[in-house]
Amino acid sequence: ATTERLLELARACWGIENGTHCPLDTVSDEDRCRVRHPVAATVLGLLRRLLHGEARAWARHQTRARDRTYPTFLARHDNDRAARSRLLLTASGGV
Repeated sequence: ATTERLLELARACWGIENGTHCPLDTVSDEDRCRVRHPVAATVLGLLRRLLHGEARAWARHQTRARDRTYPTFLARHDNDRAARSRLLLTASGGV
């Protein structure tokens, strides 16, 4: 293996961390979630990823860069159902 190939593999490994895991932990405090039941943890993880994906897809369609943030996404989609969903999917929501 060449050094360029090893560098490419190392960058790809960190790309997963920086592209998925870090934003999920930053936005939804996934690492602080106290759910320990394997099925419940899996379902909550899938729901968090779904919400994160929706926010990213929404951000791609925003014309102004300052509107492409997760807090802006939440503010624009703020209603009772969205608020309950956010509480369910964040560690601070008491799940």
